[in-house]
Amino acid sequence: TGLVFLSPAEAFFSRVKLALAIGVLIGLPFILYQGWALVAPAFDRAQKRLSLVLLPVAYFLFLGGVLFAYAGVLPFALRFFLSFGGETLQQEISIGNYVSFIISFLLPFGIIFQMPVVITLLTRLGILRPDSMAKNRKYVVIGAFIVATLLTPADLFSQFMMAIPLIILFEISLIVGRAVAPKVQSEAKEERPAQT
Repeated sequence: TGLVFLSPAEAFFSRVKLALAIGVLIGLPFILYQGWALVAPAFDRAQKRLSLVLLPVAYFLFLGGVLFAYAGVLPFALRFFLSFGGETLQQEISIGNYVSFIISFLLPFGIIFQMPVVITLLTRLGILRPDSMAKNRKYVVIGAFIVATLLTPADLFSQFMMAIPLIILFEISLIVGRAVAPKVQSEAKEERPAQT
């Protein structure tokens, strides 16, 4: 059966909500740049260069997370939830509930795919160290499943499909972090003689 609307304005506001979500997705590069321009004065030249390079990476990672959820996870999650109707319940989903479910399902995947960008920036700023993160890998795995439980519907498949990319993204972040961290250490060593 198709989607239905339960109030006179539900179809209209659902289209507005969907249009706003698509608008934010399209305008995300500009939003990211404005956020970067707000904090950029606190960075040195190398940090500005790196963070500016990471802006398009962050956007494409967000798109990748949304597309991954839409094509790889959402169909299975919908099939799982709708299977509880059985033969006795008839499926009639309102357009408002459907749009809200889709947006709330896809958005967390776009956000968690930002992990490599966040870890790279924090490593470049000297806040995180790849070695200490690698030692705490088991806590990251547990945390990934906790985050997946909080951000996805209450089915094991959706949680698993979010937790596994989180763990993979963490491992990618470690590789990128190790490539960035030596630059921080070498710059610190170069600055010490200059201060004395």
